[in-house]
Amino acid sequence: MANGILFFTRPGKKAEIPVYVRARVDGKDFMSRIPETSTTAEDWPDGKHAQKQIRTFFPVLGTIATALEESISNGTFSKEEMDALIDNAVYGESREKARAKIQKAKEEKKRLSVLGYYAKFLDELRDGVRKSDKGVQASERTITNYQQGFNRLSEFQKYTGEELTWESIDRDFMARYIQYLQGSARGDDAYNTNTCAKRVKEVKHIIRAARLDGVTNIPVPEFKFGETAVDSIYLTAEEISRFADADLSGLSRGHETARDIFLIGCYTGQRVSDYANIKRDQIWTGEDGRTYISIVQKKTGKRVVVHAGPELCALLEKYGNILPTLPDQVINRYIKEIAKRAGIDEMIEQVSTKGGKAHKVKRPKYELLTSHCARRSFATLAYLGGWDSVDIMSYTGHSSEKMLLKYIKSTPEDNARRIAEKYAK
Repeated sequence: MANGILFFTRPGKKAEIPVYVRARVDGKDFMSRIPETSTTAEDWPDGKHAQKQIRTFFPVLGTIATALEESISNGTFSKEEMDALIDNAVYGESREKARAKIQKAKEEKKRLSVLGYYAKFLDELRDGVRKSDKGVQASERTITNYQQGFNRLSEFQKYTGEELTWESIDRDFMARYIQYLQGSARGDDAYNTNTCAKRVKEVKHIIRAARLDGVTNIPVPEFKFGETAVDSIYLTAEEISRFADADLSGLSRGHETARDIFLIGCYTGQRVSDYANIKRDQIWTGEDGRTYISIVQKKTGKRVVVHAGPELCALLEKYGNILPTLPDQVINRYIKEIAKRAGIDEMIEQVSTKGGKAHKVKRPKYELLTSHCARRSFATLAYLGGWDSVDIMSYTGHSSEKMLLKYIKSTPEDNARRIAEKYAK
């Protein structure tokens, strides 16, 4: 059996319970109790990532794990060395108390500032210590959004020359911040209305988190910044067929992989992050002879089951039920090239607000294609095909019809045809 380190407890009648460590070396188990260390049943992590969280929540255990793993790797492990390493990790810490106290004071001072707390918030999201609002690991997209929000606030503080404090964040601050994001100070990087609305939501969320953590008690500003609708595209069934059959001669193998990844999204209605890590045991054949896939959505933690039609089954067979992966930016670049070859070049007019002014621009459809358009295409085509909203949501994982309808990008003409087919006699 594989070597490894495992921390565990033995709950008893007392509220405080001892912590133990087990080292498995060459099929043998060696166990010791960690001195000066205890916890409670409520504070002890459990679940899939418990061992990783334990090392983060209890730094001394992380130190012990590292020392023991190094001992095993070096081939010097023994029970005597194990106990010595544990004692050194526990009691050696006292020698650092004076220095740690000074460092902690510095960190506490930094934590109390707005940007200091924001940076700590970001670190905790990356480390998995802080979960999303839904109690799951924050996605890379979420972390990137908050990082961008942190960068913009840092820039705004430098632009104004005034230190950003909790007390300074009020309605007037929010108005000036938006004016900066949309104004000439950012030049060609001036934000459109929707992105500004996102930055406002992030500031509010940081304040709520800081209030819960006891860092500040300022109220969340009652500032609402309206979002404007941004035209989001989807592919019709005919365009998906053309995309699937596009001539890829002269293109890289990565282009073929990107095409297949996009098509899987069209057939399942999932995000790329949801099906990128599907394992073979998540794919099965039901009693009805049909193929199904069980997917736990990364963003929400919700489990959905989708039916694999003939096109999807062909892709599953092509990759041996282990679906391919590529970075999002690579997928987005390659599928634009493929869509251009497929003649998906309808001119799409987009209207956005940037720098406080409305802008209209027409671009060929293939230039607007992203990996997320696959999920939107599935939802829209299912809707036009007569699926009930509840059925579509059982695939997409949306928690409300209101959220789902944001994905439905049918035109008035599409809707008229759908209604005529459903009701006309």
